[in-house]
Amino acid sequence: MSLASRIAKVNRSEFLFSQYRITRRAKANPESHSLDLLYLEQQPLEPLLVETPYAVTLTNCWGLRVDQHESEKLAGCQSQRTTPKCYEPYLQHRCLPWKLWGLAQVKAATAPEPPSSSSPSILNSKSIWPVSSSSPSPDLLPQVLAPWLGGRTPAGRHLLRALRLQTSSSRIPKMCPSLSRAFWTSVTKLGLHTKPRMPSCDFTPEKYQSLAYDRVLEVHRLHLPPVPTAYFPKPLLLHQGHMEWLFDHEGNRYLDCFSGIVTVSVGHCHPKVNAVAQKQLGRLWHTSALFFHSPTHEFAEKLLALLPEPLKVIFFVNSGSEANDLAMLMARAHTNRTDLISFRGAYHGCSPYTLGLTNVGPFRMELPSGLGCQSTMCPDVFRGPWGGSHCRDSPVQTIRKCSCAPDCCQARDQYIEQFKDTLNTSVAKSIAGFFAEPIQGVNGVVQYPKGFLKEAFKLVREREGLCIADEVQTGFGRLGSHFWGFQTHDILPDIVTMAKGIGNGFPMAAVVTTPEIAKSLAKCMYHFNTFGGSPMACAIGSAVLEVIKEENLQENSQEVGTYMLQKLAELRDEFEIVGDVRGKGLMIGIEMVKDKMGRQPLPQEEVNQIHEDCKRMGLIIGRGGIFAQTFRIAPSMCITKPDVHFAVEVFRSALIQHMERRAQQNS
Repeated sequence: MSLASRIAKVNRSEFLFSQYRITRRAKANPESHSLDLLYLEQQPLEPLLVETPYAVTLTNCWGLRVDQHESEKLAGCQSQRTTPKCYEPYLQHRCLPWKLWGLAQVKAATAPEPPSSSSPSILNSKSIWPVSSSSPSPDLLPQVLAPWLGGRTPAGRHLLRALRLQTSSSRIPKMCPSLSRAFWTSVTKLGLHTKPRMPSCDFTPEKYQSLAYDRVLEVHRLHLPPVPTAYFPKPLLLHQGHMEWLFDHEGNRYLDCFSGIVTVSVGHCHPKVNAVAQKQLGRLWHTSALFFHSPTHEFAEKLLALLPEPLKVIFFVNSGSEANDLAMLMARAHTNRTDLISFRGAYHGCSPYTLGLTNVGPFRMELPSGLGCQSTMCPDVFRGPWGGSHCRDSPVQTIRKCSCAPDCCQARDQYIEQFKDTLNTSVAKSIAGFFAEPIQGVNGVVQYPKGFLKEAFKLVREREGLCIADEVQTGFGRLGSHFWGFQTHDILPDIVTMAKGIGNGFPMAAVVTTPEIAKSLAKCMYHFNTFGGSPMACAIGSAVLEVIKEENLQENSQEVGTYMLQKLAELRDEFEIVGDVRGKGLMIGIEMVKDKMGRQPLPQEEVNQIHEDCKRMGLIIGRGGIFAQTFRIAPSMCITKPDVHFAVEVFRSALIQHMERRAQQNS
């Protein structure tokens, strides 16, 4: 069977990604031995690395030659928010906007001597290898490619194996790493380890004129807490931000896909939020709750309109820890009970009170704190004992197999039995409440089986406890399908805590509850907060809500987040060290493992190197998980699909470089 037929057969198995379609040439000269490859070129002006003796030309998806001038024009409109109509014929409906679908025609030639170090290895429209009139059969492509790729890189060896596909079996596997985009990209483009090109940005940062970098390090070492919180061996010194972009003290630009720990919701220094803040700054900064000021009441009304009945009383505070601290007090005051339950892996704050609810190792203390708090098993369908391919409310499911039907999750029932065991053995017959993040954040974007929280809330209420939803990271449209994370579980909490995205980085938070629970707290104590609900905070909060609505950022989270999840899931299928991709909307986790079968965490030094490589190429992502083995992606909700494409390409490049380092160490 010819190479073209082999690859066409694999293609019909629906394995190959849409970026690659390899078929026998069926036009002009059907007898010629050549192949057509449909190729998505992110940067039309950047030449292809093709270290082979083949003629290569780029055409668009209708077979029309794209000349250098047209490529330049297309490249110029890549990062625009709208696509000029004159270029619409060049764009394929189902591909990324602003990107060029190219048809790379590869025609086999008589193999010359392998190129020397001085021979050109970069081909573009002005530099094409000569094509011999006598071309070998495509079946000889592996032999022709061998001198150029045979032993040079791991990717080259994978490509050769791909070209020697065996098709004797009637069953074509759905997953074929040999033809993965990662390996092809390594050969064609990233073998040079060039940085993927960033989408353009129309913002120019001010020149940095503050403390020298070394002085900042010295002050930090001498006078700031001796806790190693900063990312990277050489910490970033950030200077300025604009929407989804950050700039360091040297003027380097970064795509911020962690948004200040899931905090900058609508974009750094969003123009509307900035304008509102500046206006309020010139009017009145602070009053305290002893006096009234209309921005506080306006914001309360706007925010409560987004929550269902009977959640209609709001307490303003200043941080997520403070909000959960107050929620703990409310639950105990209303129930006159002490015991509170939270998941292992949960993070609900770092105050002395909330440390009892937080169950992530580095945050735990050897000294007693948070008395009356009990932990229960986290229903993690990837790392836990149960879970499979139908469990999560996500566009991407775990690769673990299970016997569940799509509408009946057995893992949920097994985790519920563990929850019942906690209720029966670790707490009193009546409890104060149960805290849950709709999706765990610090633990690495862990999702529970569908229906679990609904059943758990029912069991808690049977014990006369309150149900508290911690929306500090999941709220304000970040999950896309709903404005609040608890809505994705079809549940109604008794108390909702919120922070981070509520102020787009301005320090503010809130606790929302029912009138009945609010009255119970008022009977127990005189609650007062000096800075809670300040004029500045509430004016900014109102502006954030308006921007989310006016710019359709919740819808953007759904569309762009789903797209990003699906693209990252392709990397999971390509790389053995990517164990799981999960999440919803623009809250995404990528869990790194030694191998998919064992699911043991990838060693921290290896995760650190991948993290560093991403930063070096202009991408900021977060970390999470019990062993810091999970990359957390939670950009501002203004992020675009071109931004996502850049982020995915950077992460792919970092993974390829890691695999090459590993191969060199093992060779």
